[in-house]
Parts: sequence; structure tokens; C-alpha cells
Amino acid sequence: MNYKEAKTYLQEASKSGITLGLDSIKNLLQELGNPQDALKFIHIAGTNGKGSVLAYTSTILELAGYKTGRYISPTVQTYRERIQVNRTNISKRDFCAGLSTIKKAIEKMTNLGRPHPSIFEIETALGFWHFKNQGCDIVIMETGMGGATDATNIIKNPLACIFTTVSRDHMEFLGDTIADLTHAKAGIIKPGAHLIYGKLPEESLKILKNLAQPHQNAQHMPDWESIVMQKQKSPDAAATFTQTFNYKEINDITIHLLGEHQITNAILSIEAVKSLRDRGFPITDEQIKAGLAATNWFGRITVIKEKNPTIILDGAHNQEAMAALAKTLKKLFPTKTIIGVMGVFKDKEIDNMLAEIKPLIHKIHAISLPDAKRTLEAKELATHIKQAGILAETHKTLESAMETAIKEAEVLVVFGSLSHLDDAQNWVYESRK
Repeated sequence: MNYKEAKTYLQEASKSGITLGLDSIKNLLQELGNPQDALKFIHIAGTNGKGSVLAYTSTILELAGYKTGRYISPTVQTYRERIQVNRTNISKRDFCAGLSTIKKAIEKMTNLGRPHPSIFEIETALGFWHFKNQGCDIVIMETGMGGATDATNIIKNPLACIFTTVSRDHMEFLGDTIADLTHAKAGIIKPGAHLIYGKLPEESLKILKNLAQPHQNAQHMPDWESIVMQKQKSPDAAATFTQTFNYKEINDITIHLLGEHQITNAILSIEAVKSLRDRGFPITDEQIKAGLAATNWFGRITVIKEKNPTIILDGAHNQEAMAALAKTLKKLFPTKTIIGVMGVFKDKEIDNMLAEIKPLIHKIHAISLPDAKRTLEAKELATHIKQAGILAETHKTLESAMETAIKEAEVLVVFGSLSHLDDAQNWVYESRK
């Protein structure tokens, strides 16, 4: 199987749709010899922030000398970035070798009358296969959706489980209420795992703590009151796009991801790493600081051009993420003319998202996203934007939207989904040549 054939195979597998439940992934992994059982994990669930916490935690561990796997969903820049070891994407050679092995295993399953695994189950199995073959010391993985019935939840004994946030998203699969969503995410709790809690609704926190009681899990609640922000020591423009703070006994922590929510995410990573330290992993405060400072995470309020105009890419795709984006823009650019380029999937709560950004944004250029089945068409999106009281213009292509918006903006923000951010970045870089 070459790379083109491997991608075609996955495209065909994607027609299976979403599978909830663990039977199919369990059967597939049994055929592969259960590679996940040879690995150690940190498991991350939540509505927003999973990817950033994963990036911080895995970079810290890598710089502390551990061979570290990352399992990410969704991806932004290349399909193969969903499976990484020490921040290096799975190679095309390993990608093809792994899928060839998995294809044979699936053929055995289907010959026995068992259902064909979904594409996410195949990707998850490929991740486990690769991480074992690479001899990873630890794997950081985020759930694809929810937790209890997510394919990643096949792992038995995670060292730590991190709960980032709980808010309204994927309700058609996980339930309509915060309680429903929390119960779905709480399904990753396993005996012996240390639990790290983010800034969660009180209802969610109560549910998680109650569900953890029978397992007697060690539980870690960050001390949010101990955060002390530091003034930037450098007056240059680049310093505007970093954040420095103290947390507990660790001083002068610098991160390059923007927004107060990224400080929250960094602290969850600190607490997760400290929980590993409690279990015998030798990791110093200096290694924690070095890992946080070295962390980059594309598409999370990423500044790709600092001025004339400033251009920011952000994958905000639900109300909570949009509120975080709006808060950051207000802090950084209180007097600037902010113009948006927005594409969004039709299953999102679009009106609630627009309500968050309305006070800050002057105009939004609406586009359709590349995934024709899931996208909200640009014309319909523009109708929502106008109904929210924001100026709107419709474009047939991302390039057209960018060309127009860049002439109008002091700050240009591309948002609404992760799926078009890489194309936006490429357009900016090509236009500057």
C-alpha cells in the first residue's frame, strides 16, 4: 500500500460514519495484539482546550527527556499530524505500513461477520500501533468526542485524566444538557488515574467528583488564585504576543499562546506533570518552564502577521471558544478595526457564537468550508451574520474573502473552524512574496 492508496482506503472507510461504543475498536486492537496495553497515557477530555493542554503537556515531557506520543483530533495542516512522536508526524512509510497491517486485521474481522470499524477507530488503532513501535515512554491523547464511548477510551490505566471544559457542543451525540455532556466526558475516569480539573461548571465538577469516589482517584484542583501576571519586560512588538506569569512556586512562566484561557490550559498541564512527578517521574520546574515556553499550537489565536494589518487565525467553532477569542481581541486591540473571515459547520450554534463576537467586530466576510456535506453555505451564514447586527459580505472562495478583508482591516481574524486556517495561512504567505 502506497500513500495514495492509504489515503483512498481511509476515504472509503469514512463512509462507515461515526461509531459510538467500544466493541469495534476492541475487536480491531485484539487482532493487532493490543498495542495500547504496552503504553502509558495521559487522557484529555473536554469541549475546548484539549489540544492546547496536549501540546503543553507533551512538549514539557519531551524536553524532560521522555519519548512522547501525541494523538490529536482534528488536524489542521496535514492529515499525518494527528499521530506524532516528539512533535514529528508519523512518516508516510510508517503510515502506509500501519494501515496495511490494520487493513488485514479488518478483513479478518469482516470475514467473521463483525462490523467494519469507523475511520476514527482505524486512526486510533494506527496511533497505538505507531506509538508502540516507536517505543514511546508516554502518550498524550485527546478524546475525539465525549469520552465514555470514544474509541480512545479503550485504554485501561491512564496515569492522569484531564478535564478541560464542559460546554454545549456535539449535542446530537452526547446529550442536550451540561449533565449529559459531563457524564459522557467522565467516562474516561479509571481506577488509579490522577484527575485534573479545569474551570468547569459547578454542576460538572460535582458530577466528576462523585463519579471518581468509588475509584478513590487522587484529585487535583488548580489554585487559580495563585496566578500572578507579570508585566512584559520587553517593549518590542513581539512581546505583545506572549504572556508571562507566576503559578504557585514557579516564577516567570512564559507562553506564546494568547488569551487568558491559555494560561488556564498551561496550568492544567503543570498540574498534570506534577501528578506524574508524584508518581516517580523526575521532571524539574525548569523543564516545565522550558516546555511551556517551547509550545506552539497552530490555529489557537495564532498571529501570522503582526501589523499592516495584524492577521490572526483561530479555530473558534463554538460559543465558549468564541467568547475566549472575543475576550482576547478586546484586550489586545481595544481601538482597532477588526474584520473577520468566517466559515462554520451547520451543526454549530451559530447565533450564540455571533453574539459573542458582535461587540468587537466591524464586518464578517462569509465563506463556505471545504467539507461540502457539513458546511453552512456562505449565503446562509451571511444571513445569520446580518441578523446578529453585523455587516456581512459573501464570497465564493477563501481567497476572495481574504483579498477584500485585508484591505479593510487593522486586525483581520479568520475563525469559525479549524478546517480552513491552513489555506488562509498559505494565502497570506504567498501574497507576501
